[in-house]
Amino acid sequence: MNRKRIIKRGVLILIALLTIYVIYVAFDICLYANVDEKTNADAVIVLGAGVWNNSPSPVFLERINYGISLYKCGVVDKIIFTGGKSKNCEFSDAFIARKYAIANGIPIENIFIEELSTITQENIFYANQILKNNGMSDAIIVSDPLHMKRAMLMAKDNGLVAYSSPTPTTKYSTLKTKIPFLAREVFFFIGYKLFGRLTLISCKQSEVDGIIIGNTFSENQSFSENRELKKLICQTLNKDEKSLAKLSNFWCGGGAGCYDLGFVITQIIYRLGEREFIEIVEKLDRNEILRLDGLIRVGLEYGDNDKDGKMDNKKIENEFPNLNIILNKR
Repeated sequence: MNRKRIIKRGVLILIALLTIYVIYVAFDICLYANVDEKTNADAVIVLGAGVWNNSPSPVFLERINYGISLYKCGVVDKIIFTGGKSKNCEFSDAFIARKYAIANGIPIENIFIEELSTITQENIFYANQILKNNGMSDAIIVSDPLHMKRAMLMAKDNGLVAYSSPTPTTKYSTLKTKIPFLAREVFFFIGYKLFGRLTLISCKQSEVDGIIIGNTFSENQSFSENRELKKLICQTLNKDEKSLAKLSNFWCGGGAGCYDLGFVITQIIYRLGEREFIEIVEKLDRNEILRLDGLIRVGLEYGDNDKDGKMDNKKIENEFPNLNIILNKR
């Protein structure tokens, strides 16, 4: 009986602590919504928020207009629009935002877009790559006020020198819209703190026979998927074309995970050598080759095959010219 009481009391204490923590996070998010660190920076990163009928959604439009105003006021030199394609949309968030910005007087040469992201974490990751690749060192991040706490935490975790500047106006202005949005942010903020920062679980392999598997790719895998990936890598290194075909179609989760898969494949090419890899590729069908071509390109651009801590930013035409010819045969 005493044991049951102790367990019950422990559960009640745990629930109370969790409730207090959730309230604390919600309060902290609300406080941070008022933080405006607007200062001169190389660029403004406008976080995507969806498009409706090939036009920015009302929420996204608020963010875009504020980003444009920062540029026109001379606070930033460049604008980075983020966001990939939503389901059933013809164009990406970033593409639509750029189109709108150009129509409002922003020179196209001062606009960058990334069209691969589907979540905030990827918005930040890919925008940071654009900054690095174009010699920029800091940025203002623009989003809705209640979104800023999570976005800035992710920017910090990505090593991005960033300043928070929430939109002065927002579509989440009434209690009816603000409370659900706050609840959503609390949920995702806690989820990111608990799981989003985790690197590869030790039971999974982040390296197979010297082939590095990126964190974004591996952390989205189950243990069985990680074992299957390991097997495919080993068999491809043994020049098995069926394994290469399966590897090129391995589920990568989209975005950065597919960049990591491309990096795996480019490492295999360097290991085997271009000529021997071509011998395997020539046994694949056309659809498998097309898929492989795209992965190799992103692997060369965003991978670190030189192992110097930087993205390679290489082109297949220069790095593997003979393979490029094979991949692009009609």
